[in-house]
Amino acid sequence: MRETGSARRPISRSRMLVSRLVCCVAAGFLVVFVATPVIPGPPGLVLASLRPWSLAVALVLLAMAGAARTRTAFVAGGCVTLLWVSAYLPALVPEGDDVDPSCDTFSVLSQNVATSAAAAGATAAAARQEGADIVAMQELDGSSRAAAAEALREEYGDYMGVGTVGFWSRHPVRAVQALDLGLGWDRAISAEVDTPAGTIGLYVVHVASVRLGNQAQRDRMLAELARTVSQSPHERILIVGDFNAGSDDRSLAALKAEFSEPNQASGGFGFTWPATFPAIRLDHVFQRGLDVASSTVLARNESDHLPNLVTLRSSCSG
Repeated sequence: MRETGSARRPISRSRMLVSRLVCCVAAGFLVVFVATPVIPGPPGLVLASLRPWSLAVALVLLAMAGAARTRTAFVAGGCVTLLWVSAYLPALVPEGDDVDPSCDTFSVLSQNVATSAAAAGATAAAARQEGADIVAMQELDGSSRAAAAEALREEYGDYMGVGTVGFWSRHPVRAVQALDLGLGWDRAISAEVDTPAGTIGLYVVHVASVRLGNQAQRDRMLAELARTVSQSPHERILIVGDFNAGSDDRSLAALKAEFSEPNQASGGFGFTWPATFPAIRLDHVFQRGLDVASSTVLARNESDHLPNLVTLRSSCSG
């Protein structure tokens, strides 16, 4: 007599081992992923830099779960994928909209030009082409500053800067102040700028570089920056520059608690460094009291950092 039912086939030893491996890796991933924002020192720095790229781990685990063909493995891989999506999908959604002609807008282009006169000239040319109202540069030296000034002289006002940072503006500037942010020498600048969207407090920063095991200066500058801008009397604030910290770096937590960074108009993470293969966002735009019309990372020029271009507005009359 033929059997009317069939017994479930036992899971092979190899599939069981793969399933267990998926579960073990997934458990470790979940712990590290959640803990990364509070892990101090070099381990936290490395993990924060790699965190956006951890989607690769989730995809590998899903592939391994497919090979194991066990419910446990699929659940483990699915949990990892869901955690990554919940953490990053909001940041990947395109932000901004078409700019109504009745809106009062202004735009800012910011880039670390890597002490390159060619990069500074290219940044200036891009600013003119894009119609930027404010052009901010970091890691300037004498030659790159002169190249930018020559290109911007006819359309922008005088250079406002100190040390390796500075900016040019089409609109009136006052209350310019050099900031050392605890570094011991000036590497940031603040000012009031009367933009079409109203007066803003502008901060242009070039935060100290970081090396594994040597990040105290960077962390001190970012902490002092957060303290300084929190005491600003301005309703509208814009902070741009090279922060030498990825978006998930714990050193940015104080700034991100009070200021927002716009998503890219075309979606994506907006990685800015290295320019040849952008893998991390070191260059940021933080704002408060303004609406975002668009935010874009522009194409590579002669620098090892990509430029940021953001268009903001305060209100619309229509």
